[in-house]
Amino acid sequence: MGSTHVKAVRAVPGVELAAVCSRDPKKLSGDFSEIRGNIGDPGGQVDLSGVTRYGEIGTLLADSSIDAVDICLPTGMHERVAIDALRAGKHVLVEKPMALDGPAASRMVKEAERQERALMAAQVIRFWPEYAALRDTVRSGRLGALRGAVFRRRCAAPSWGNWEGGGAFDLLIHDVDFVLHLLGKPEALSATGASDDHAGIDLLHATFFYPGGGDVLITGGCLNRGAYPFSMEFTATFDRDTAPTGAPAGSG
Repeated sequence: MGSTHVKAVRAVPGVELAAVCSRDPKKLSGDFSEIRGNIGDPGGQVDLSGVTRYGEIGTLLADSSIDAVDICLPTGMHERVAIDALRAGKHVLVEKPMALDGPAASRMVKEAERQERALMAAQVIRFWPEYAALRDTVRSGRLGALRGAVFRRRCAAPSWGNWEGGGAFDLLIHDVDFVLHLLGKPEALSATGASDDHAGIDLLHATFFYPGGGDVLITGGCLNRGAYPFSMEFTATFDRDTAPTGAPAGSG
């Protein structure tokens, strides 16, 4: 995700990539060719000429010219580095999952409030056009009440390395975040799943129950090791139409 964020930052008007930090000299050189993500695409080469490079996070946080820090570290490191960055006066964007548990996430939020700095988890789905269109359709009520929805996301288990979370925590956290953003906390929740680290299976099927109907199913995860392609979609049914992923909400 570090290489992905570097490319994204450089596409944002008015934002300057001032510095990068890694203990891996190869990555500091801009070589991300050995990196893979959920979709399987390589990180490739990134031109870091003119960008300050640090081997230790403490040195980067001491740089007064840096306004904000983008954290793309293993999840277990998020809390410590985010809090250190906030205390150093930096705004913080932190990759998801935000932390390994609720108390850690709460400590990060409290520190951001104490330091009066912005703290944001990189839950990107709520900003994607298809999902934003669904949100606008629900809130406008132009298709009537939401009667039910299914959100699905899955891929093969990663073969390029280990990471904390698995399919439910790393993949479906996007859909959980969006449903909470869209509808708020459910009245009740029911979930089942299956997990087998050796086989690369980590599945979750969770139903969020809301007052008056409009229940939501979130399903998917890691489907074995191999070359199963990444995919995601939603289907939302309203009184007067059904909105699928990839089409404007209300187009049929």
